[in-house]
Amino acid sequence: MTTLSLDALLSWLDDRVDVQIPKDTFKGWVFKERIVRRPASNNKGGRGCKSGWPEETLEQAAAVFAVRGNRMNGGKSIRLSKTMIEAIDRAASWVYQSGYAQYTLPRIVGPLLQHRQIPYEDIQVKFIPENFEGLDQFPGKNNTTKSDLLNSLVIKWITTLEKVRFSREMEKKLAPIEGWERRFPNALWSVKKPACVILSSWWEPLEAINHKGEPVPGRQYKLGPPMLAQSTCDKIVRWENNVDTRKLFKISYDDSKARAEELYTNWKERYFRRLDQYVQDASGKM
Repeated sequence: MTTLSLDALLSWLDDRVDVQIPKDTFKGWVFKERIVRRPASNNKGGRGCKSGWPEETLEQAAAVFAVRGNRMNGGKSIRLSKTMIEAIDRAASWVYQSGYAQYTLPRIVGPLLQHRQIPYEDIQVKFIPENFEGLDQFPGKNNTTKSDLLNSLVIKWITTLEKVRFSREMEKKLAPIEGWERRFPNALWSVKKPACVILSSWWEPLEAINHKGEPVPGRQYKLGPPMLAQSTCDKIVRWENNVDTRKLFKISYDDSKARAEELYTNWKERYFRRLDQYVQDASGKM
């Protein structure tokens, strides 16, 4: 495993992804609050100064920097405590693994036009449910506002992680090229540059056995590696079977008065009918 000195770690964050963290602040995150991973060893020359810091620390430090420097609620800055940072980290891990998403229609402004389609890009996606454990730590009048706040912080956390990971991997690929920094000045992804993180997954045919010992067709869920795409703002979208899930709505403005819960139920029914057909077709080819 590649490790870095503290000075090299902070220098990489500053030079490669535009993250400026004072050394004392970083040490406080590691040794006092313990919200960033400790180094592999700690020599007597000073806390962390001569230790081997794992590369993953780059991601953690950048993510903490991003959410603590982020302004929410009309530009107001929120002081994020150690327990809040831990809740954001836990929620981000859950978003990566769960596949959960809540879809909401955009707010309609102006007169309704019959048969006019709502662009799928305008459909709003939320990844944190209102019963998520740990919401009580965040400010807000109710669980809806608290989950909205945590959702925005998780989006900032995940997009930052992926920008740093992308930059680390790209640097490794370009390292053998002499003068790559001069030849490819925009190859790495600054934390300040907006990005869309695509969380991909897919379903594969799975031959299961029922209680009678008979084979029955089924499906299994698999996760793909996250991908980065250009965007005008930091956001996350889910793709399943190589399809942006927002495209499955096909909602017109005539439907805009329907309740979001009914729309989501109809979407799930349409989606899984389509998915079952996909699995059935794939099973027939095996």
